[in-house]
Amino acid sequence: MIPRRLRYVALGLMTASTYVSSAKLGLTLAFIAEQVTVVWPPTGIALSAVLLLGYRIWPAITIGAFIANVTTNAPVLTSLGIATGNTLEALAGAYLLNRVVGFRFSMERFRDILGLILFGAITSTTVSATIGVTSLCLTGMQPWQKFGSLWGVWFLGDGMGDVIVAPVILTLAATQSRRRIQARGLSEFVAFMAILTVFNIFLFRQGSPLGPQYHPPDYAIFPFLIWAALRFGVCGTAITVFLTATVAVLATVNGHGPFSAGGVNENLISLQLFMFVAAVTSLLMAVSETNRRIAEDLLRDANRRKDEFLAMLAHELRNPLAPIRNAVEVIRASKSDAGRLNWACNVMVRQIQHMSRLIDDLLDVSRITRGQIQLSPEPTDLNDLLKRALDSVREIISSKRLRLEADFFPGQYRFRQTLHVWNRSFRIY
Repeated sequence: MIPRRLRYVALGLMTASTYVSSAKLGLTLAFIAEQVTVVWPPTGIALSAVLLLGYRIWPAITIGAFIANVTTNAPVLTSLGIATGNTLEALAGAYLLNRVVGFRFSMERFRDILGLILFGAITSTTVSATIGVTSLCLTGMQPWQKFGSLWGVWFLGDGMGDVIVAPVILTLAATQSRRRIQARGLSEFVAFMAILTVFNIFLFRQGSPLGPQYHPPDYAIFPFLIWAALRFGVCGTAITVFLTATVAVLATVNGHGPFSAGGVNENLISLQLFMFVAAVTSLLMAVSETNRRIAEDLLRDANRRKDEFLAMLAHELRNPLAPIRNAVEVIRASKSDAGRLNWACNVMVRQIQHMSRLIDDLLDVSRITRGQIQLSPEPTDLNDLLKRALDSVREIISSKRLRLEADFFPGQYRFRQTLHVWNRSFRIY
């Protein structure tokens, strides 16, 4: 019991300290108000903590949010209000994701991505934005006239925390998502991250290479996001988006890159809207590609199981043939009514041979699917097939007081037969 409590305390302290450090980083980019910023990573950290560690982690989120605000010239009462809103936001988002979506940390289903956007980035963030801005206005920190603009910036900052930060934490915590990266090779992923970093620095630290009259090519980042989605799955895509957003924010704050035409706050808002579209698009593409790979793996496994089953079935069908052959030999050794017994034995032998060929064909199915055999069609004598068919039913025809006569023409695929029924006869061609 004590080790479990110590583990819970350690996780709580880690969550609170991470929340405070990320909050301090985000508040350095607060340009519209000292407590309101469009870049707010703690939202994604708090949501991930509740999803991964359970609802009981809420005191750590509350403490972290309170410390982050009370140390930023916010009164105690205002800090408590903001901390309450931040905590309720995380709890509400996690509850909706668990209850409605059945959320999975690997985020390899469309419902997980769409649920994170709808219930995390849109629905739950209204709680924090409303309570937080109301707390600022009620305590006189901000005028009520700025409620709308403050609420919009708060809402966008919290929403982007869920879209940019939460997927990285959650997918890294899911073993299945990490394996998508490992399957492609860590060296390839590291090389891709290095190339992406260099490209991001080049893209977001300068304007349009064609001149100031042209729009900067911010869309040039999409090929990298698409490549990450196709090669490294949801986890690799989430890391790619996070790295791109980090470089873009730093460049924009310093007045570089495609989003540097207006004020810093306005530029960050434009950047965050752009990154929202980029993140959602690439994550959905990653989910689609992951589902395709999963479907291929399932189909491949189903084919393998089918081949194994057919092979086993063919061997099991072959086992009864040996006793049947032995029984035929016993019948042939019998001296009573040798003619009829010999005819019956011949029919059984032919049927056994036919069954053996069918079983061989069944065994060949698995070889064909693996490309280990090729079909070689050959012509078949129709007369021979008809003789076998007639021999197999001749005894039944005799028992019905019928007589079947057949004339075969060697080398030609036609025959003439006469069927006598009592004293009437029919000739068939």
